[in-house]
Amino acid sequence: MLRWAYGLVLAAAVLIVPAVALAQPPVAVETTPGGSLRPSGDTTIAVLSEHLLLDLTEREGRIKATYQLHNPTDGMVDLSVAFPMPPWVLGEWKVAVMLDGLAYPVRSALGPVALYEGELSLHAHWLDPFTGIAYWPPKVAEPVTPQYLIFGVSFLPGQQRQLSVEYRQFPGEDYSRLIEPARRFDHLLQPARHWAGFGDLTIEVRVPKGYQMATVMPLVSQGDGSYAAHFTELPVGNLSIFLAPGPGPRWWWDRTGRALFLAALALLTGVIAGLAAASRRALVTGGGLLFTCLVVVLLYWVTPPHLLRTDPTGAMFLWLLFIPSLLALHLISRGLTRWLAQRLTLRQERRSDTHG
Repeated sequence: MLRWAYGLVLAAAVLIVPAVALAQPPVAVETTPGGSLRPSGDTTIAVLSEHLLLDLTEREGRIKATYQLHNPTDGMVDLSVAFPMPPWVLGEWKVAVMLDGLAYPVRSALGPVALYEGELSLHAHWLDPFTGIAYWPPKVAEPVTPQYLIFGVSFLPGQQRQLSVEYRQFPGEDYSRLIEPARRFDHLLQPARHWAGFGDLTIEVRVPKGYQMATVMPLVSQGDGSYAAHFTELPVGNLSIFLAPGPGPRWWWDRTGRALFLAALALLTGVIAGLAAASRRALVTGGGLLFTCLVVVLLYWVTPPHLLRTDPTGAMFLWLLFIPSLLALHLISRGLTRWLAQRLTLRQERRSDTHG
């Protein structure tokens, strides 16, 4: 009997382990960053300040960059400016430009823009949103090169003008570690080095309530999912933000951690149900059966649909292999515990009869 029970436990483990091993994560999709406004060539125009808002409370983030521009010269300046952004934003016209508080109609125009080394470079690693530790996703898709929205702005002598560009940005996503995807948003700051001067930079980030965030630049929490930072000069490097859902402990959102928890839950509840089944009290025995039914419901309830992977293959392994394996582990541990408890009770009774 004992060998048979051990064999069943081993069989359940053999079923569970391949289910997790076969759950190879899909390719992590890199973001196509938007970025800071820059002149398309040499200019005398300076940026007095920039306010950058990244509202990431929805999957499709809303990015708005507002600039205070100044013409310090005594002459008129006709300036051609370029704004890097994801190419699909231009295609779907999800971009709005405001000049001095009024809508400024621009046409989608792509043209040659001089780049310099490091202008488009991003943080190579991903950051774990819970711990801030850098890691490489197992597979990473090639990022798409941003395109430039190019339009003209005129300045009177000594004039200051406010220009804002607002657009939508889809995140990069990585399913390799967490049950829900870790999101990545990249924003280019270094193109702003092409202005004649650059003053203050204020960054404001809004994330969904209950989300964890990690960034490559220091941002201070303002409460209610809002973060901010102020720089008196353009910082070094570009901005990358990493988000993940879950206010609770990281292991609860981790793929491996949740799988191990479910296996331990099935095993532990099986032991408890087995002890109840071994009792000679009818009430306790009936409670044990009810407890097993509740465990079945609990396992289905706390097992996320994206535990293994997001495609139909992952769903097949989850519902046809992993969940049945957990239930088998629960029933096997329940039966084994009941058998061991009954054997121990009989042995104690025999000893009592012998001594009696």
